[in-house]
Amino acid sequence: MNIVIADSHTICREALSQFIRHSDQALHVDSVGDYNGFLEAIDRNKPDLLLFDPELPGLAEACDALMFFQKNPTLRVGILATDTQADDTLYSSYVHGYFPKTMSSKEFVDGIQKVLRHEVFKPTEKFFDRVLQPRQSIEEVNLTSRERQVLTFLMRGASNKDIARALDLQVVTIKLHVRGICRKMNVKNRTQAALVALENGWE
Repeated sequence: MNIVIADSHTICREALSQFIRHSDQALHVDSVGDYNGFLEAIDRNKPDLLLFDPELPGLAEACDALMFFQKNPTLRVGILATDTQADDTLYSSYVHGYFPKTMSSKEFVDGIQKVLRHEVFKPTEKFFDRVLQPRQSIEEVNLTSRERQVLTFLMRGASNKDIARALDLQVVTIKLHVRGICRKMNVKNRTQAALVALENGWE
């Protein structure tokens, strides 16, 4: 099955794409960063599922956006949500799933599988809670210099082995750093840590 991710944040969409591919090798993922790329990817891949950020550049100005959904009734659509208002967007009647960027990786994959089975996915309200306050600085989280290095690699979607090789450390050491990062950031896993870091502008 084919999935298209449309999000203006390069790190975010690349991390999500890589995670989806690792979770199920039968899923082909393409990612784009603006509305024109969104249309081209859909025409090129004929996706079974489209995951998009409502704030995608060019989408608000595209008068044919709703018409596009009307003309493609078989396309499964999911919103990459950033707050509790996601289900009140202009596109709500065409959406089959809501995916908060701060949800756990397991919930994210489960939601994708549910939408692909032609069911509707909407997580419980707790998954919409922001893990960190908007615009919180990385200094406030009090990461060590090494943890900051590791977090940068997490934001690129790197594996523990890749990070260990780049920093000339043991994989077990990287695992300990990732655990420390998640604890200090109050997140459940590495994917959530990367997405929250991006949301707070720690690029």
